Amino acid sequence: MAKGEVIIKKTAEIQPLVTPKKPKFILHTHGDMIKRNQIGNVLIETCSKVIEKNRKTLLAVGDGKDWDSYEKLIEQKESLSNNLTELEGVSYTNALKGRFPKIKSRNIAILLFFPFDYWDKNIETRDCGEIYGNRGFIKRFRNFWQFFQSKMENAYKGHIIHYINLPSAICLERDKEETKAVLARNGIPIPKSLTTRDAKEIVEILEKGERFYIKVRYGSMGKGISYFEKGRWATNFNFEDGKIVGRKSDYGWKFREITGNLKFLEELLKTDVVVEEAIEPMLINGRRFDIRFYVCMGEVLRIYPRSNDLDAVTTNISQGAKGENQDFLREIPQDSFEAGRGYSFEAAKALKLGLVGVDVIIDREGNPFVLEANSFPGFPRRKDFNLSARIFEKIDGHKFGKD
Repeated sequence: MAKGEVIIKKTAEIQPLVTPKKPKFILHTHGDMIKRNQIGNVLIETCSKVIEKNRKTLLAVGDGKDWDSYEKLIEQKESLSNNLTELEGVSYTNALKGRFPKIKSRNIAILLFFPFDYWDKNIETRDCGEIYGNRGFIKRFRNFWQFFQSKMENAYKGHIIHYINLPSAICLERDKEETKAVLARNGIPIPKSLTTRDAKEIVEILEKGERFYIKVRYGSMGKGISYFEKGRWATNFNFEDGKIVGRKSDYGWKFREITGNLKFLEELLKTDVVVEEAIEPMLINGRRFDIRFYVCMGEVLRIYPRSNDLDAVTTNISQGAKGENQDFLREIPQDSFEAGRGYSFEAAKALKLGLVGVDVIIDREGNPFVLEANSFPGFPRRKDFNLSARIFEKIDGHKFGKD
């Protein structure tokens, strides 16, 4: 550019002003208005159908005796129910008589709690003449569920019923031997079992330093358990006049020494029992522990560590153990904890249980093992966490198939 030369930049051409056109007013005919209303009605009807399709009722079935789980959920009926999921409850007493609440929604999700009243009156009776946890217990238990299921499905013909835990899955879980077999087939680590029922052979194995639990096959709540190691035998059964005797209630099943009583061992092995190795547990602050993972619809909702004294036989709360807070979990090696958490998912899936408490123990080398699964896990007493509300929310958000 030469000195003094002026640069002229090209600008946009100025457009002439255009007078805006007057808007055209469209006069809707009566027919147009009807058509628009029809479209609106179709949209409303479509939305209503979608809502109705996803609407469901969560029907909880339990007993007033179950104040820690069933009652805890039902007392929140008004606060938990919403536009898509309504919470209803019915007792087993009424259910067995065919007295069910009227339910409008087509989809019904059934959440079963333990039938305490029926169990006490018809299964674990004081005059049943059987050792607790024997074959007669599971036979009566299965008969109960078959009868209950027929009443349920007859009452709600035309509805689609979705069991959170199928009665058949509940019965399988109640059978410790079958549960262990299912878990083993799915590659889930469990304590090894012994097949021998020869008392002298077991004593010989104990002399070599092995340790065992002998548990009733169809029991729960830490009842009907015996522990054996060299120099120490303990059981929470009574042994009177050469016979094994259970307690007359769910309480008082305390362990007592019965070391060296070969007659007791021989009688115990004649019953329906599971003989399994005792895992050498990892200790935290000198205490043995296990972890209960509450798995609901594929998600761990709560993790509940339980601990007991080193010389205690079990970590069942009913046997004197105490529930630990969440800080306790930080003491567990992360790899071991995550592996145990993964096994809890796999166990729930393998056992086909939508709600289950999976008990995991970690050995001294950090290896997790699944001890048991419980389809009636109970709700831990924690003011800082509403487990029953979380279970409702999980079921509320679950999309059930046509099962």
